[in-house]
Amino acid sequence: MNLQVTNSKQTSRMHSLALATLRKGLLRPLRLTVISVILLCAAQTAQAQFSWSGTQTLAGGDNITQNITLTGNVTINVPSGTATISGVISGVFDLTKTGAGTLVFTANNTYSGITEIRAGDLQFGNGGTTGQ
Repeated sequence: MNLQVTNSKQTSRMHSLALATLRKGLLRPLRLTVISVILLCAAQTAQAQFSWSGTQTLAGGDNITQNITLTGNVTINVPSGTATISGVISGVFDLTKTGAGTLVFTANNTYSGITEIRAGDLQFGNGGTTGQ
């Protein structure tokens, strides 16, 4: 079994041991403990979350699908083109959009700071009737 967790900057692969042993010519399954399964799930969840503060630059065509926790005030720069954040943005800090490009939010974000647009466009939703 392979577990692959991918984000835009890093890919990690974890290969579990084969879930069977060969004993007397018979293939027998190994027993996994609940703790092993929980640890595998925790590793996947931990890598699927971003913590952002400071300035983040996104290129046109980027699509950030991971959830983002704001750990400080954030400036998102999109110099050109259109970048999308489809993960939920949470936290209590401010978010500033800079750059001539377009930034699209498609999730129901829960951050509670001030949103400021200094340049370019900030679009909420992606054409759906619910704003998503």
